[in-house]
Amino acid sequence: MVKVRYGYLRRAWGVLGVILVATGVWSAAQETDPTDGKAAYRFEELADDVWFATGTGAMTTMSNSLVIVNDDHAMLVDTSVTPAAARKLIAEIREEVTQKPIHYVFNSHFHFDHAHGNQLFGDDVQIIGHDYVRAQHLANPLEQRTNRTFSAAIPPQIERLKAQIAETNNANDRAQLEVDLRVREAHWNAIQETEVKPPNVTYSDTMTLVKGGREVQLHFVGRGHTG
Repeated sequence: MVKVRYGYLRRAWGVLGVILVATGVWSAAQETDPTDGKAAYRFEELADDVWFATGTGAMTTMSNSLVIVNDDHAMLVDTSVTPAAARKLIAEIREEVTQKPIHYVFNSHFHFDHAHGNQLFGDDVQIIGHDYVRAQHLANPLEQRTNRTFSAAIPPQIERLKAQIAETNNANDRAQLEVDLRVREAHWNAIQETEVKPPNVTYSDTMTLVKGGREVQLHFVGRGHTG
């Protein structure tokens, strides 16, 4: 659970495990960004300098993220589903929210759709997660059941889309199916880039960070979605 407080703001911006939910072979080009310059994320300001990032559908993002902008840096809650999605998220944060460097990353839990962009961040960035998140990231998470189940479903989806395209006579329907196919193929390619990077800072119960005029609290509130 993360709470953000500054000035007279008294609202807590969410239990991470609740609000940050998931709203074949490589293709010849090995494309990982299918967006053609379109935005992959939309950003909504929940409070001053607290932004909620959700996917637009232009690429596979799966989970939502939160961006907290402080005096001289930014914080990011959840790094998305693949390195490619994280790369796009970071670029669009710089374009739409802030150019301040991201110094802190929070992993709400260990699942692939929330943490497989961690590798985009260097060792100078504090990646913070519960003890259990780090333990799971060190235990071959690419073979974890949820990750394998979702990943294994992608090649059949790609083949079904190809078959639908071949059978479709309507030009508009075919165009949309081709977009869907490109998104799925790019996501499959992006998965191949993944190198799981665990948190380098952990907590077991509660952790508080005070940066400038803002206080950020992390709370473990008991077993839930992943544990």
